[in-house]
Amino acid sequence: MSRQRVVAALRERGPLSRSALSKALSVTRTTVGSHVDVLVDEGVLEELDLPPGGGLGRPPRPVWFTEDAGSVGAIVVARDRVSAAVVNVRGEIRAVDHAAVRGDAAQLGVDLLRSVRAPFGGLEGVGVVADGRDLAAVIARALGTDVIAAAPARAGAVAERWFGHGRACRDYWTVVLGDEVGAAVVVDGRLHLGRDERAGCVAHLPVGGDRPCSCGGRGCWTTVASRTGLAETAAALGHAPLGADELIARADAGDERARRVVAVYAGDVATGLVALDLVTAPGLVVVHGPPATSDGWSWSALRDAAGDTGARLVRSDLGEPGLLGAAALVLGDTWSGEGRARRGR
Repeated sequence: MSRQRVVAALRERGPLSRSALSKALSVTRTTVGSHVDVLVDEGVLEELDLPPGGGLGRPPRPVWFTEDAGSVGAIVVARDRVSAAVVNVRGEIRAVDHAAVRGDAAQLGVDLLRSVRAPFGGLEGVGVVADGRDLAAVIARALGTDVIAAAPARAGAVAERWFGHGRACRDYWTVVLGDEVGAAVVVDGRLHLGRDERAGCVAHLPVGGDRPCSCGGRGCWTTVASRTGLAETAAALGHAPLGADELIARADAGDERARRVVAVYAGDVATGLVALDLVTAPGLVVVHGPPATSDGWSWSALRDAAGDTGARLVRSDLGEPGLLGAAALVLGDTWSGEGRARRGR
């Protein structure tokens, strides 16, 4: 057994004790302990403090990556904002900066990353999240380092695998309700790209209705389930123009007009979610964006509209899914695969 397997088990499951690692890897505790001890000596792992509490005896202490075990750069290019951060293997954002898009978005991302990375020295790579923009080659040339890029939904799915709900489920969908609807599917713990890398392209799933879509068709899921779709639903119901987050907040606070809008929107979102469940039967569907930004009435409205799909419907609890997704793209490459782990080969 290699130390890489210990690293992979922790990456997929989160902090584990030596005894839990031995069960997960089906090897003896002595074998696991010898590899863990080397990784601790190398500064890759550390023993976590146990919370104060009762119980007889001394419970085993879990091990986890150290703060300095490895750091990567993350750049997110959105329609109106660029963000850059340094993220470590534990999923902690160690430094971050944002700026409004002006001029060259790729160069802005490079400048922001150079600024935030200065105190941390070298990075193991850079991940870029951008929807509809092929910026990876430009950023790679400017930084002189490897860059891995993906659209928000695919990056979000990898982030869930590393840092979120995906640790507990090997088959799941991540659905991002942004300016457009995006989705990605993970099968047996791996991002599934499908033929011509088209897996997860559900924005144009026909769900009915007559709203025109950018694809030239009508009635696509993105026309009703995106942030733009929510705004159009609000306008159609005579509600004053408001952003998606403000509508969700008002609905959660009990505003009946906002609730009527959000109830219709939740039904439109649920139509696509039910279709995904019927076709692929995942164990989990993780939702990013409204109404998953709510933990109140609006989220309950979506769950009620989706009904008993069979899959567990959950809100993403990643605070910065874009930046964590960009980081996870790199970590999944540099800390996975034979000979690819940073240490413990």
